[in-house]
Amino acid sequence: MASKEINDTPQAASPPLGSPLGDLNEKRPLDPHLADDISDTTQDEGHVLNVTEDDLLEAKALASSFTLEDTRRLMKQVHIQHARDPNFPISIIDRIEQFIGNDDVFENPEKHERLIQEMKIEAALITSNSPYAEVRAVVDNRDDPAMPTSTIRAWVIGIFFACCISFINSFFDVRLPSIYVIQTVPQLLAYPVGRFFEREHMLITIMSNVAKSTPYTNYIVWIQVLPQYFNQPWAISVGYQTLIALSTNFIGYGLAGICRRFLVYPAYCVWPSSLVTIALNSAFHDTDRESAQVLGPLKSIWKMSRIKFFLWGFTLMFFYFWLPNYLFAALSYFSLNPIPSFDWNIITYVIDPLMVPFYSTFNVFLGAFFSMFIIIAIYYTNTWNTAYLPINSNRTFDHFGKRYKVASIIDESGIFDGAKYEAYSPPFLSAGNAVVYMFFFAVYSSTVTYGILYHRHEIMLGLRDAWTAIKTKRSKRRDNQEQSQEQADRNALDVHNRLMASYKEVPEWWYMICLAIALGLGIAGIAAYPTSTTPLQDLKLAHYIKIAPRFTFWAQMVPTLVSTFISIAVLQYQVHIKDICTEDAPFRFTCPGVNTFFTAAVFWGTVGPRKIWGVGGQYAVTLIGFPAGVLVVAIFYVLSLKWPKNAIIRNAHPVVMFNGALSWSPYTLAYIWPAVPVAAFSWLFLKKRYLDFWSKYNFVTSAAFSCAVAISGIVIFFALQIWGKEVHWWGNDGAFEGCEGSCTLLELTDPEEYFGPRLGDFH
Repeated sequence: MASKEINDTPQAASPPLGSPLGDLNEKRPLDPHLADDISDTTQDEGHVLNVTEDDLLEAKALASSFTLEDTRRLMKQVHIQHARDPNFPISIIDRIEQFIGNDDVFENPEKHERLIQEMKIEAALITSNSPYAEVRAVVDNRDDPAMPTSTIRAWVIGIFFACCISFINSFFDVRLPSIYVIQTVPQLLAYPVGRFFEREHMLITIMSNVAKSTPYTNYIVWIQVLPQYFNQPWAISVGYQTLIALSTNFIGYGLAGICRRFLVYPAYCVWPSSLVTIALNSAFHDTDRESAQVLGPLKSIWKMSRIKFFLWGFTLMFFYFWLPNYLFAALSYFSLNPIPSFDWNIITYVIDPLMVPFYSTFNVFLGAFFSMFIIIAIYYTNTWNTAYLPINSNRTFDHFGKRYKVASIIDESGIFDGAKYEAYSPPFLSAGNAVVYMFFFAVYSSTVTYGILYHRHEIMLGLRDAWTAIKTKRSKRRDNQEQSQEQADRNALDVHNRLMASYKEVPEWWYMICLAIALGLGIAGIAAYPTSTTPLQDLKLAHYIKIAPRFTFWAQMVPTLVSTFISIAVLQYQVHIKDICTEDAPFRFTCPGVNTFFTAAVFWGTVGPRKIWGVGGQYAVTLIGFPAGVLVVAIFYVLSLKWPKNAIIRNAHPVVMFNGALSWSPYTLAYIWPAVPVAAFSWLFLKKRYLDFWSKYNFVTSAAFSCAVAISGIVIFFALQIWGKEVHWWGNDGAFEGCEGSCTLLELTDPEEYFGPRLGDFH
């Protein structure tokens, strides 16, 4: 298919403002005399600075252009941005503090030549590349503005895969565990089609990425339509579903565009999932680096290209996944401590250990681990009558221990009926679900507190930059002549922002219009029917790959519009599947997410929070999560001020811990713990000892395994399971025999007996 540009290609990037480096749009050729200067100390220097040999050589070539004063000023800015950054090596922070805090370094530089040279190299490294090794491993610090991006070929292929991925993810969204097709699948299948350019490929990936998430409003439709929930058949209307789905989707894009100065543009905002996508894209297109040899474990030398490594990993995982997913399901639920699972889909279900740093994975595990003891204590003391219920269910129960029938407490219009409620039952939560709610409250308060205490400087910088942009626009000047030296230094520290400056930015009013239209659609959906009641990642992806912001804008909007209708069509079919969203559902379509949403709808909507969490409410004590979230973050902040170099305090993240506690109900530690040893092996062993090897293969491995699991699961389902072809033997059925999480500590012996407050005692 012929390629044709839809829009004009932007001009070449302009030199960075206030940078001592000059034009950094392309890597400078290395000094020919530098090769003679390479010695055995190169690897030692690379280890100290946490940098690969290639990046170190490039930084050395650029370091000579820095004066001592340039280096001092830039290092002060680096220290401000990264002093408490757990992703930035603490050893380098120590060296920076030794440099900027010692006046003798600048008064007698000849006595500190080694330290000064290290700082110049670090300054050159950060200004010409990313401050993070994981970003440098996959993101190119060069730009070719003439490379085709928004071509007819890219749009046709992108829309096609957006439709496919939307259909598959919508179909499997209600499965436990779900089969989730990520953007690496269409990224693999889209290549090659004739002569293919890297940015075309990434634009296709962005289109697929925006379509991978089902509209959040699907959960609303599920609980409205199905008889075991609210039983409101009118919600099956396509018009109603379309209005509310488009509203929520485009509100997200409007907010993402407005927040991009805070969450996309800063170099310290690293999106790990984007790195996996870029790694695979580089494996397809960046042939220059594929011939490099890297040192691996056991002193092995690895010459294999990343694309070949990806194909090997993909093939092996594709066939292996048939075992835990179809032939030997006991491998998924192995449950023999400390090895609960051999299923990569379960290992990565909560968090991908190859994608995010080890400290993030371990913080999630710690949160889930310690909250487990709270769940056990609540259950075995029969607090809130939880001993009559399954310990870790995410369903809502009545006082008979049965599924809560919301239809029994609402009138014909779906409005709460107090008399019916008093004659039926208050809603009850399992021990696991009650604790999850408590930690939800902790997440809300801790997130705000953490942002204020730890990131107030970055927030102020973002607000200041936004105000500067507004002033510049109002004065109709492309360059702000009054730009401060501090802002110039910050621009110099981010090569990707400098390179993106050559492309036309998306005006703020585009996103405001998106917000207004979305709001209008939402109001129409609410008013016209008897209701009585994720986008930043792609921006960061385009930022790293240097795709023009306006191309990215339309590559998000159009596929989102198309995929919304695909998702609605799938939902229209699925709601008619017999026994769907019940324990007897076919194909494991038990709807864990729908059940969680239903519980929230009952508690926060139908019954109302006053009866649940108000004065005298059964679960009012869980509100302790709000002050606990503030207090815990404040304690960690004080500790970080007292012991800023302590590795444990520096890497402990209370918000992530609280978020880890949300993993319960219906999931367990079996979905979290397996990621910890994998993350430790990748981030603590391979990255620290074999950085070049890790940089070349780590994210490609994640892409290969995740892509293989998704495609293998789809093949198994449509080739065998949908036709009822199941393999029944103890290796598949044994894990589901017995109660396995559905049994209770206490039981009701009389059919008329019930637990909790007596009829007439609750209102």
